[in-house]
Amino acid sequence: MKPYLPILPFLAKYPFLKLAGKFLEFEYGNLDSILKSNDDLVLSAKELGIKIVKSVLEGKICPEIEALKDLNEPFLCEECGVKGCRYKAEDELDRFRFCDYPLHQSEIYYKKLKLAKRIVVAYIFSKIAVSNLNEALRHKFAVREARRYREMLEKESVSFLRVVARDFGIRAKVVDGSFKVDVVDYLKGAVKIKAEEWKLVNRRLEDGFVFLSRREFVRLLEEYLRERLGERIGIKMDLGVRFEAKFEEIDVKDLGIKAECYPPCMKKILSDLRNGLNVPHSARFAIASFLLNIGMSVEDVVEIFRTAPDFDEEKTRYQVEHIAGQRGKGQEYICPSCETMKSYGNCYADDKCSKINHPIQYYLRCVKRKNSKT
Repeated sequence: MKPYLPILPFLAKYPFLKLAGKFLEFEYGNLDSILKSNDDLVLSAKELGIKIVKSVLEGKICPEIEALKDLNEPFLCEECGVKGCRYKAEDELDRFRFCDYPLHQSEIYYKKLKLAKRIVVAYIFSKIAVSNLNEALRHKFAVREARRYREMLEKESVSFLRVVARDFGIRAKVVDGSFKVDVVDYLKGAVKIKAEEWKLVNRRLEDGFVFLSRREFVRLLEEYLRERLGERIGIKMDLGVRFEAKFEEIDVKDLGIKAECYPPCMKKILSDLRNGLNVPHSARFAIASFLLNIGMSVEDVVEIFRTAPDFDEEKTRYQVEHIAGQRGKGQEYICPSCETMKSYGNCYADDKCSKINHPIQYYLRCVKRKNSKT
């Protein structure tokens, strides 16, 4: 018996699975024994967990975690013909515990086992670190990590995606290449996605199930995952590290086109995008049209949206080009007025906004003042 063999490479790539808890319980007995352990693997995993959190918050890539993207191993349960397998056991989270897959080289198994243990334990310590962050930083961490995991999940097999869905309690079926998700489970995730096409009225609904493409299904998984990654756990433990407790501020020098003159509403939208927040469609249209109106290129505007949690480059480029007048009827759209911004809840006026009725007016007046001083 090779416990958890089919899932070991996936636990290393996706340690957020509840199944990882069963795995650790099998290997260590309980969580307390891990937290108090002086084992070299545990100590190394603790350092890695802290390193992961720090790297994510700084917008950097942790090399040891990035390398896991290349861990493209098959899901053994798809090809296994061993009789008596408990793959279909009633306990969905325990069905990989009794694997008899004919792997003849035991050193391969133990190599997979060691890697899975280290990454899953590192995830536990990263959860402890994240639980001690303020809400803003926990949100930033969750958004960025959920995006990274989504990019990997898009390359996984349908069988494994179903494993992940079951792990989140999502009732899903696969029919003729399309995913069908229970409407209640769909709404739990889709309610956080601002795009119009995710509203239930715009989806195909049959017999209580919502139809999704493979890519949309993974996007839905991302929302469930973001919630899990941002949750606090009830473990108080001093890991000897502190993180800067504030959102990343936008650096106007990086944006160009007289960015110091952007009105506060546009700076707020840009800050939210930079920090991975789900910005509503009305705000996305406002910032895209504003930046295009003042002379920013389509390419640069598309790049600004890259940090949005639901970023889709092809769709974003199409929409930005449409606003720029490069598609459709060739009409360039004008940035919404201050009155319209207020009606959608996108106005964040300051003292300089008095007697201003349009964001472009605010920008041009500021540019004129600065030019007159030079």
